[in-house]
Amino acid sequence: MVTFLNFPRVRLDEIRGLQAIIIGVPFDRLCFSRKGSKKAPDAIRRASLIYSGWIPDLDIDVCEGSIGDAGNLKFAFFFSINRCLSLIEDAFMRISSEGVPFVAMGGDHSISFPIIRGISKNVGSLGILWLDAHLDFMKEYPRGFRLSYATVLRNIIEKCNVNPRNIAVIGFRGYSTVPNEYRDARKLGLNVISSDVVKKDIRMIIRKITEIFEDTDVVYVSLDVDVIDPAWAPGVSNPEPAGLSPTELITLIRGIRGDVVGFDLVEVTPTYDSNGITCSLCSIFIIEMLARILQTDK
Repeated sequence: MVTFLNFPRVRLDEIRGLQAIIIGVPFDRLCFSRKGSKKAPDAIRRASLIYSGWIPDLDIDVCEGSIGDAGNLKFAFFFSINRCLSLIEDAFMRISSEGVPFVAMGGDHSISFPIIRGISKNVGSLGILWLDAHLDFMKEYPRGFRLSYATVLRNIIEKCNVNPRNIAVIGFRGYSTVPNEYRDARKLGLNVISSDVVKKDIRMIIRKITEIFEDTDVVYVSLDVDVIDPAWAPGVSNPEPAGLSPTELITLIRGIRGDVVGFDLVEVTPTYDSNGITCSLCSIFIIEMLARILQTDK
């Protein structure tokens, strides 16, 4: 199979001692808008092959790191949603028990819940950088679904023992957000920073994020690619105008302080992409995140 940047293929029982791993989570059964994000992991891997892995600005070559690609988690068509979620949770509990940072390619945003629930068993207090156009804080969506791509952050706070004051939602602007969703998030102490505020003073935002994570042991980064303006990233499940630019997101990634334990990239729908530009962009974001992880490992 094609691997990200042609990294060596590894099994989960071979990851001990690696500096990072790539793993695909092709699950999109809890997305209820533009489906197809289960195809993203392999599409992003193919898109990565035109890049060398070297970041000129930083003079870092991620291909010099000890990084492996563990392929995709396997979900049979007859698996129930709960069985899929348990499989994800178990896999990431196993990965985190080895102390290996990871990049998880989704999949819809619901995968962040079992990933974080799995790793929370093996790490201390967790700070979460939630890069998203939406809050994902509805009580249920659609009716009858307490867990979906639109409720996932509420589930993480309620069921994963994460302090909402240790979460920074960056890039919020979702026109599909309802007022109660926003009020509930702020009432719980969630730190919500709009894309407009990021654009006005991104260095101030980086300092604010650093303050939010000051008392946490590790940092988890969740990137819903709809945080990027659809002019640059059209191939997402729920595009929203007036988003961040790729340069702004890369600046945020490079500004992360703390021990990054994991990173997920979600809601990329290759079927709706334009000439593969979203998947190519995601390859760059993953390379940047791997560089950040390698810098922590030194």
